[in-house]
Amino acid sequence: MNYPLLSSGTLLRRYKRFLADILLDDGREVTAHCANTGAMTGLLQEGARVWLSFHDDPRRKLAWSWELIEVETTTGPALASVNTARTNGLVREALDNGVILDDIASCRSEVKVDDARLDFKLLDHLGHTTWVEVKQVTLLEGDGVGAFPDAVSTRALRHVQTLEARVAEGDRAMLLFCATHTGIAAVRPAADIHPAYAEAVKAAAERGVQIRAYGCHIDPHAMTLTHALPVLL
Repeated sequence: MNYPLLSSGTLLRRYKRFLADILLDDGREVTAHCANTGAMTGLLQEGARVWLSFHDDPRRKLAWSWELIEVETTTGPALASVNTARTNGLVREALDNGVILDDIASCRSEVKVDDARLDFKLLDHLGHTTWVEVKQVTLLEGDGVGAFPDAVSTRALRHVQTLEARVAEGDRAMLLFCATHTGIAAVRPAADIHPAYAEAVKAAAERGVQIRAYGCHIDPHAMTLTHALPVLL
């Protein structure tokens, strides 16, 4: 996934969930939209280097969107994507390129099933259905392990239960953790943050839901889902 031309600057503050004040390298101070409304634990290092995209659209309240941040980790600097709106497009690109599955005849996005809406419904050339739910992971803990979620999420729990129900009905299903943080080398459900979610993921895996994680190459020009990561259940 290629980025538009990004402008770099320094993070001053993030506030009211949706807003971040940035000092651009050219000296201008701007307010950018922050698509990630979660806790963003470990990503709010004031003074850190960030990258923004500019959108010349009169319908937008804010012309700037916060895309990337460079954070310090125990192994050195890492880049993380904070724009959650890009994650499904990143995974869709990987699906189209055969990075995740090699037999996809059709792919539909944001499909309603049961009482939830899942990110992708795939059909292979034999007509088998695979449901995919994507979760972006940016919470980095010790030893390069990323954790999800970074706060209690009843919505994420419902998605796991829906995937499990699809398998019980004879379909295939996959929970895909997408680590958009270059410091993450493995992924686990965050049992210390949301115990019920971690238990549900483990139970779903035992009942046939595929649990996968992938890492990304990230730079200010492009972000690409590139490699599988271990999942620690």
